[in-house]
Amino acid sequence: MRGDQYAVALALLDGGALAVGVLGCPNMPTRPDLMEANGALCYGFSPRLVSKMLAGASGAGAWYKGVVFAAARGSGGTLALPCDAKLGATGGRVVVSPNQDASSARLTEPVLKANSSHGFTAQVVTHAGLSSRPLRLYSMVKYGAVARGDADVFMKFPKAGYKEKVWDHAAGVIVVEEAGGVVTDAAGAALDFGAGRFLEHVDRGIIAASAAMHGRILAAVASSWESSLL
Repeated sequence: MRGDQYAVALALLDGGALAVGVLGCPNMPTRPDLMEANGALCYGFSPRLVSKMLAGASGAGAWYKGVVFAAARGSGGTLALPCDAKLGATGGRVVVSPNQDASSARLTEPVLKANSSHGFTAQVVTHAGLSSRPLRLYSMVKYGAVARGDADVFMKFPKAGYKEKVWDHAAGVIVVEEAGGVVTDAAGAALDFGAGRFLEHVDRGIIAASAAMHGRILAAVASSWESSLL
């Protein structure tokens, strides 16, 4: 309703293991044009105006909004295609960023501080050597951003006692993993999707990143944890 980013997600679990994931992101642009606004990165337009803009307007600045990501375990990759079938696009495979330079790596995180500690994330960013402004997005669009290489890392650190819900992560996790990324809790353990409605035993938070950055981020979390108030 506000024109912000949102996702419609569906995942299939087979014996508690992720098998298939589809992630629809109706307000995500089909090309990753990023710009800086209000101390953070955004997708090249005001989120509150995106629903009012005409997707695919003619000219050099034309863009289309609406991306669907789809992944199946062991299929060899993650597919991304426009939501609008009228574009006639068949889609193509996307992969996580190959960037190994932490100083230019991009972070995506939740918009609201109530959902994740921006302060602790900033400590981790400092220890990891990242210097880019964060790309703050609502919903599982953040997983799509990592899968497509718009961001190198997604971090989320909720308050102590918060239980992550399976449906808030399942589709995004397999989309990132099949694109070549790694998703674990903040201690490096795999997420358990077979324990019911919640992701039980998540330690500290969730990290989704390219393989090149994942270990570096885990080390930065460990370095920052003792001084945190989470």
